Amino acid sequence: WFKPEADCQYIGIHWLVTPSDKHFSRYPPGLPVLVGLVYRTLGYKASVLVNPMLALLSLVGFYLLVRRVLTEGWALGGVAVLAMNPIFNQHALACDSHVAVTFCLIWGLYFLLRWSEHGRVGEVFVAGLFLGAIPTIRYPDGLFGLAIAVFLLWHGRSRPRIWRHYAAVVAGAVIPIVPLLVRNHLAFGAFWQTGYALTNEQTGFAWDYFRKHFVSYVRQIHGDGLGLLFALGVVGMTWMCGVRQWRRLGALLVLLALPTLLLYMAYYWAPQAMANATMRFLLPTFPCYILAGMWALSEATGQAPGGVRFAVPLVVLVLQAIWGGPNSLAETARLHYQKLVLARVTDALERQSQHGDVVVSNPQVLQHLDFVRRWRLADFSLMRDPTMMTRFTGLDQDPDAPRPLQLEKQKRRVEKYGGKSAWDRERMLAKDIHEWAGGRKVYYVGLEKDIQQMWGPYFHPKALKIIARVPLPEPPPMPEPEGMMGAGMRLRSYGPPFGPLGRDFGGRRPDGPPGPPFRPGQFRPRGPGGPPFGLDFLQGEKEMVIAEWTFRVP
Repeated sequence: WFKPEADCQYIGIHWLVTPSDKHFSRYPPGLPVLVGLVYRTLGYKASVLVNPMLALLSLVGFYLLVRRVLTEGWALGGVAVLAMNPIFNQHALACDSHVAVTFCLIWGLYFLLRWSEHGRVGEVFVAGLFLGAIPTIRYPDGLFGLAIAVFLLWHGRSRPRIWRHYAAVVAGAVIPIVPLLVRNHLAFGAFWQTGYALTNEQTGFAWDYFRKHFVSYVRQIHGDGLGLLFALGVVGMTWMCGVRQWRRLGALLVLLALPTLLLYMAYYWAPQAMANATMRFLLPTFPCYILAGMWALSEATGQAPGGVRFAVPLVVLVLQAIWGGPNSLAETARLHYQKLVLARVTDALERQSQHGDVVVSNPQVLQHLDFVRRWRLADFSLMRDPTMMTRFTGLDQDPDAPRPLQLEKQKRRVEKYGGKSAWDRERMLAKDIHEWAGGRKVYYVGLEKDIQQMWGPYFHPKALKIIARVPLPEPPPMPEPEGMMGAGMRLRSYGPPFGPLGRDFGGRRPDGPPGPPFRPGQFRPRGPGGPPFGLDFLQGEKEMVIAEWTFRVP
């Protein structure tokens, strides 16, 4: 947690304020602890490798998991399917928590199946350790505990002194869970409270959302989630449950996959046009479908001629490659561009500035620099009237509705900078930044054309001296989905989310008309629950600039 040092300090969207003025992350600390350990020992550049390494170890664990059930060839096929999945690849490189949950679930299931076969107490303890870590990474994925409990109880008569095994799995699980509960009690006043309570997101599940979203989810998990393996996986799970030998495993996979799918069908965050932003919620269950699908193919071709046993899985793999390969390549190219831009900007800032200097920039850049933690970051979005944020937070709507941007945090911004003229807001912000800098330098990172569009009394081209130019890499080609009659259809750019200085949200002048408000159940392309912020404001740009700002009283 932290307390802001100044009113102008940039605070990322996932930091939520408590009544004590402390800011906590809305998410549990499991993954940040791991990232923080790497950061402390090896530096921030090494810490961004945590997610890719977890993805690689997930593939290794998935191979070992499938080998508990099928032969080596089928295990390699399952790993290939997971490795080609666009959602898996995107989130292996985008620094979020879904791959970490996938890693813990895969390895937890691996040791759970080993225990089911061998009956060793140590194996079920390790399974509990991995599975208990899941709610410390993502609270909703604690729902997997239902499936694990049923699977364990199903073995109640298969082991002598089964209570020792149950005690071992509970002991393994409480090692990560108890510190989480203690942290929640200290942070939010009760061990059962979480950061979501500060944004009412626990109210974001409802039958009305389920009724509106369930068809979209089924379509999206077929189209952008798993491809052929969704239907094959469902068939495999059903088949397993009907075969006595495989019933326990089949029930385990069903209870892992189905409740999670139903839960997010009832979530207010809808799939709509950007399926990868919601399929990420289901990513940890993808291995369940793939394992069941591989098992179904193995059973279906078990008595077939050798050529059929070879051709059928090969055809499935080829179709999956055609389905997922292009999207995986496109997503990795896009992420490579974003990360290369941020790396170049960070390297240039490290050459031009000192530790503790103040940096102002686009929020899409600031959220990255906030992770580096070398500079103090000022929020230029406060130049716009914070009362306009009511369009996004719904200050005038139902107080019990989910608000990812947190009502209380936005109220504090309004109390400080809201209800004032543009000149007064700029004067207050400039004064706050100058005082916070305390004699240190202040830098602006952005586009030269945005500097030229600044016309305020404190922020204008003469007050900003360009000291470095950062060449941008060549961006990947924009996706051109097929339109009518096969013609390419260019995707619309939304532009910078806060516009250049002196303009309102989306680049409009302050006196321009506001856009329509977001309604519950709508998908917001760059909303807090969506994919990592992109760099769409750089479209068509060849370079960014670093400019030193001089405070002058007009």
